[in-house]
Amino acid sequence: MPSDRARDLVLYLSRVIQLLTYRRLFSTDIMAFLDINFCKVRSEEEALSADALNRIAPVLEGSIVFLVGSSWMSQWRNFVLDKDGMSPPGPISNEDLLDEHGMPKKHMVAPRHYRFLSAPAWKFFWLIYRGGPEITRNTKTIYAPTVLSPDMACLKIQTYVRGFLARSQARRRRRSLGLRRPIMERSYEAMETLHRTEQKMQNIQSLLQLKVTQNRHSAAVTIQQAYKRYKHRVLYADDIPVKIETTVVPEVEVDYFTLQEIGLIDDDETRLVQFIHTMQKGVAILKLSSRYKPTPKLKFFKLDRIGSQLMWTCKAKPTPKSIVLAHVQRIAIEAPVALKSVLGLRPKQTAVLDHGVVMTLADKEVVLVADSKCACNALYFGLQILIKEGKVSMTAPNHFDEDGVMRRQLVHAKDLVRQALVVHDDLVADL
Repeated sequence: MPSDRARDLVLYLSRVIQLLTYRRLFSTDIMAFLDINFCKVRSEEEALSADALNRIAPVLEGSIVFLVGSSWMSQWRNFVLDKDGMSPPGPISNEDLLDEHGMPKKHMVAPRHYRFLSAPAWKFFWLIYRGGPEITRNTKTIYAPTVLSPDMACLKIQTYVRGFLARSQARRRRRSLGLRRPIMERSYEAMETLHRTEQKMQNIQSLLQLKVTQNRHSAAVTIQQAYKRYKHRVLYADDIPVKIETTVVPEVEVDYFTLQEIGLIDDDETRLVQFIHTMQKGVAILKLSSRYKPTPKLKFFKLDRIGSQLMWTCKAKPTPKSIVLAHVQRIAIEAPVALKSVLGLRPKQTAVLDHGVVMTLADKEVVLVADSKCACNALYFGLQILIKEGKVSMTAPNHFDEDGVMRRQLVHAKDLVRQALVVHDDLVADL
């Protein structure tokens, strides 16, 4: 019908005029001249917008809901329905729902005291009427915890601050290095990656060299034992010859942790068990013969059966040397190892001496050089416990044997070693 078409055009013109007025592009004088009811147009537009928002974004269970007082919502509803010429309500007032400390008042129920709005609906009303305060909940009750708790606020602030600090650090890095072009920056990153790869390869090569040395020393010990058995049989005129079977490879136990791997273990008990098992088998460690000599030599260190002595040998001097761990007065970590000067000349400090363990006795020092920080910590951890255990055994009282002769207690840590080996055997059996 033509009348319906005219009414739709008038409504459309009214909406355009209302929007222009809201954006301060249309004056109220022109609206008065055109004889347009501004309040009616506004109420119709707000009703249509609220209905559309209710259909598009309803209040669902589990989503974020905004709370508004029922009294203010009733005023807005009367304004939209044009009851008795109601004027638009004032700013949103949620102070009636909260006490003086900002907490919800007691004995309030919905919808008698408050209503729920979705996030788009709250934003729509707040842009038009302003006011507050904003009350958000995760569930449809005013007594539920707030959506943005202090803990969540701290996490968000930390995220923003970390991002800002990372960007600031990257910006300072570019400015300090003068990397204005992306090609130069990519080249520098490639050089850094190559340098890190070379360092990893050097560490792997050093570990491989130590492993090869351990295997060679273990093979040498096996050959020496076979030679001693053969010599013993020859001296005692044993007619049974020594059979050498080339097809059978002697079983050499090399299935034990290195000091580098032991240093990576977090549990102290497991670390001590693996340390004692490794030292019982023997491990190659660099030893500094004197603080005047900057070049350490590779020695084969081993712990005796009762854990009282630390023994070592080398290829040039097969005669073993040892120290009693209970006689160690002091043990400490030096990073780097301090060298002494000769004739006032400053010694040359090498990268090999970055980590070391120094054991001080009454007449000498034993300086062990580790290839990494983890190996140094593992060596210091195990030796310190064995030293304490040996000193405890020294203070033990004397005892009488079966013949009634008083015997002095030997320095030992056999209880600790025995328990560690039993635990290690149990671990191997479980595997």
